[in-house]
Amino acid sequence: PVAGSFYRTTIRRCLRGKVYTVQIKGIPFAAPHGDPEVTNTDETRFGPTAKFLPLLERHRYGTILDFLRSIVWKPRGLLAYLAILRNPTILTFAVKNVLVDLPWIGKWIFLRDVRKVVPNMRYDELTYARGVGGIRPQIVDTRTCTMELGEGRIVGDRFIANVTPSPGASRCLGAAERDAMQVAEWLGATFDRDRFRADHARLPAAP
Repeated sequence: PVAGSFYRTTIRRCLRGKVYTVQIKGIPFAAPHGDPEVTNTDETRFGPTAKFLPLLERHRYGTILDFLRSIVWKPRGLLAYLAILRNPTILTFAVKNVLVDLPWIGKWIFLRDVRKVVPNMRYDELTYARGVGGIRPQIVDTRTCTMELGEGRIVGDRFIANVTPSPGASRCLGAAERDAMQVAEWLGATFDRDRFRADHARLPAAP
């Protein structure tokens, strides 16, 4: 499980739209970006950070028991994680993302990423967005001890589990269309694909 946190600023209309920094090669998480708050144009979020947390649901600490029952906490899972952290790029990324959640020093570290988007951003104009952010699973192949990049999908008996790549916004509508068609088939219903596409004219074709 990889948790994402955010910093925010209340500079009025800091950004007019979502602005990404350059993706780090070999890192399967969205590069830090600025994103205006949809419901409040006077707030802009920057993030996400990406750190490992032993939880299956963010801010629900009771799920740590479910995490401990997963393969991640078994010898094969631990070996895979140790092998992944031998990669200097991933290790540096992991350590940095632990530090950015710390008081005082974390904001100084993250401010360097924010200034790639807003060069004149000051330390006192940035605050940690408490309670904002979620958690997403990261697929790890315990046989090859490698991270699986991109989208993952498991289809069972009237059951679909999606693992969305980061950033999820780049794929979410395509996945929604594909899953809606599958669910409609299971229910013996009709999915109006033309109407769906009329509502989402720029939606890429579902595989």
